[in-house]
Amino acid sequence: MCIKLSKLNEKKLCEKIFSLEKKFSLFKKKINEVYFWKLIRFSLTQEILRKKNIYGQAHTNPIPKLIDKILYLPKALINTHLYGALKRNSQKDYLVFEHPRKIKVNGEYIDKYTHYIIADLQKDNYEIIDKPYLRKHYDKPSSNRSYFEHFSVINYLKREILPIKINNDDKKFIKKIEKELEKKFDLKIDLLEKVKFRITNFKNEVKYFNKLLKKRKPKKVFLVVSYGSEPLIEACRINDVTSIEIQHGTINKYHLGYSFPKDNDIPYFPDQIYLFGQYWIDSTPLPLEEDELKIYGFPYLEKRLVEYKDYSKINNQVLFISQGTIANKLIKIAYKFAKDNKNHKIIYKLHPGEYDRWKQDYKILNKAVELDNFKVVDNNDINLYQLFAESEYQIGVYSTSIYEGLTLNCKTLLINLPGVEYMEYLIEEGIVKFAENAEQLNYFIKEDNFEQNYDKNYFFSGV
Repeated sequence: MCIKLSKLNEKKLCEKIFSLEKKFSLFKKKINEVYFWKLIRFSLTQEILRKKNIYGQAHTNPIPKLIDKILYLPKALINTHLYGALKRNSQKDYLVFEHPRKIKVNGEYIDKYTHYIIADLQKDNYEIIDKPYLRKHYDKPSSNRSYFEHFSVINYLKREILPIKINNDDKKFIKKIEKELEKKFDLKIDLLEKVKFRITNFKNEVKYFNKLLKKRKPKKVFLVVSYGSEPLIEACRINDVTSIEIQHGTINKYHLGYSFPKDNDIPYFPDQIYLFGQYWIDSTPLPLEEDELKIYGFPYLEKRLVEYKDYSKINNQVLFISQGTIANKLIKIAYKFAKDNKNHKIIYKLHPGEYDRWKQDYKILNKAVELDNFKVVDNNDINLYQLFAESEYQIGVYSTSIYEGLTLNCKTLLINLPGVEYMEYLIEEGIVKFAENAEQLNYFIKEDNFEQNYDKNYFFSGV
C-alpha cells in the first residue's frame, strides 16, 4: 500500500539529516575532544519538527521556572548531601538508572522498564539511581536506592559563566552546518550556542559519572533512554563497564535516537540493547553487532495481559491514543468522529506527558468532553490495558501503545499525521488500516474488515 505523507514529515527529515551526516562525516568530527554531533542530533531534529509545526510538545516541560528552582534548592541540597549516589562508598555489581516517570502498580510506583530486571538481581548486588521527575522522587532512599541529584554551584557557574571556548576553525565548521540546515529546512538555527552548552554539560557530567563508577566498580550499568545519557555511556567506556539500554518505546529507521544507517561506529552509544522482540531489530538500523542486540521481551506487558485476557469487548467502544507531538491534530479528528457517530463511545487516552496540561493546551478537547459519548482519561482513571481489553477499536498514529493494543486484539486504525511513517510495516502487511482523514475513518469502521491474524511475539517476545 502506498502511504501518502505530508509535505515535511519525519521520514523526509531523516533522509535530509542522513545526507548531511554523510557529507560532513559528522560522527567522526570532534570539537574540544568531544563528538558533538551525537549530543545534539536527536534534540536538534525534534526542534526542527516543532519549528516547522510538524510536532507539538511531546511531554510536560520539566525545566522549572526561576522561582521553582529557588524553592527547590533546599531540597536539592539535602538530597545531594544526604542521599546522593556519590555519598556512598559501597561497591555494587549493577547500577540501574531508572526512568524518572513512574506508574502505579498494586499501590506501588515502579519504572515499568527496569522493575523486572531488578527483580532478577540479588539485593546486595545492585543499586537503583533514582532521578526526580518534575522535582519529585516517588520512593524514599534506602540501601538499594540513592538519588541522582548532584547539585553543584561550581558546575552551574562553569556552565553559565565560563562556557567552553571554541576555536575559529570549529566555529567555521559549525557555520557550514548551520547554512546547510537553513538550505534544507528554511530555518535559522544557532548551532554554536547549542554545541557550547552540550559540550560543557557533557564534560561536567562525565566527571560525575566517572567518580561514581570508580566508587561502585559495577560490572554492568542499566539505563532506559540512551539519547541524553551520553555522559554516563562515555564514563562506562572509560571504566570498562558494560552499558545496557532497556527499550522503552517505539524505535525504527526514522527515530534519530537509534537509527544510524550503514554506520556501526557511533560514539556514546550503549554496548547492548535489551529489546521487546525481533520486530524492532528488523525495523531499525541499530549501530550494534547482532550479538549485542538481546531480545528480552516486555515483562510488564506480559503480566498485564494475563490480568485482562478474559475481558469482553464493548461493542462500538473506540479508543484514541494521544501523543503530545500530534495531539492537537488528532483531537480534531476524534472530536469530529464523536459528533458524527453518536452510537459510538469515544475514549481519548492522554499520554502521561499530557496529564497536567491538557485543559490549558487543548481547547477543542475541553469542548469534546461536553459530548455525551466522549470521555478523556489518564492512568488515574483506568488502566491502559483494561482500556485495550475492553475497546473494540483503537486509533492512533505511532505510539508504542498501538502495538500493545494489537496484543489485546484491538481493531486498529492509524491516522495520516506526522510520525505515521514509523508504522510502515504494520500498514504494508495489512495488520492495521490507514485513514487519511475523519471521513475515511468512518468508512473503515463501518466496513469493519480488519486483519487480526498476526504474530504478537514478533513485537513482544513472550506474550
